[in-house]
Amino acid sequence: MKYLKYIILSLCLSYLLIGCEQDIDVYSGESSIYFSMETEDTLTYSWGVIDSDIKEAVFNLRVNLFGKVTNYPRKFTIRVVNEFPDSVRAEEGINYRDFPLEYEMPPMVDYVEIPITLLRDSVKKVNYFEVFLEENEEFDFGYMRWMEPQDSLGNPLTPYMYDEHRVIRQNEKFPKPSWWETQENYVGEWSEVKGVLICDIMEIDRKVFQLPLDSDGALTYAKVRFIAIQMADYFYYNETYDENGKLIEMGEDAYM
Repeated sequence: MKYLKYIILSLCLSYLLIGCEQDIDVYSGESSIYFSMETEDTLTYSWGVIDSDIKEAVFNLRVNLFGKVTNYPRKFTIRVVNEFPDSVRAEEGINYRDFPLEYEMPPMVDYVEIPITLLRDSVKKVNYFEVFLEENEEFDFGYMRWMEPQDSLGNPLTPYMYDEHRVIRQNEKFPKPSWWETQENYVGEWSEVKGVLICDIMEIDRKVFQLPLDSDGALTYAKVRFIAIQMADYFYYNETYDENGKLIEMGEDAYM
């Protein structure tokens, strides 16, 4: 009877161990790759908040793994598509540097980043290009979101995979700081050309320029008024027009 108890106990332990092994292997499908989950399939790099003397930047495009990691590297490829109108089509060597089309998912890792060097273009200030993932023997598109677009009347258009591609958009938009209107009697009417010139001539970091006044590391109210007086003098001797063809002037208090 004593030995019978040991046998039963051994059998129970064996079943428990088998059950644990089965629970560990919860996914037996193929491995998938997809671009990092974003709310939009267009990723924007805003040169507008970057100082004028900086002409290139590295943009990291993240590729995620769905499925099991492995103890060996696995290759995948991408392709670049430029099917946008000429006026906004990005060009290799002008808007971005040539980059490899083959990459590896490293061992025991579930993502990899593709570094893309973007180039600032003073002529084509808004430009686009598109990067697509490609399926192969190692990776499929089993884990992808699908978009179901509609036209302006709400009629369904052709669905398409959302996470197999990303559009890279570059622009030079320089936003109006939140404090601008409170200082308008000194700085005058807003324009992007005026904002950029203020930063360039007065040697102000564009990101600092965007911070709320008197916050940590930001401009002070007194500094803004000093800048306005200096720029009023500059525009008096250097006739300058904004993006709308209007003569740039500072606020009336800057001339007192």
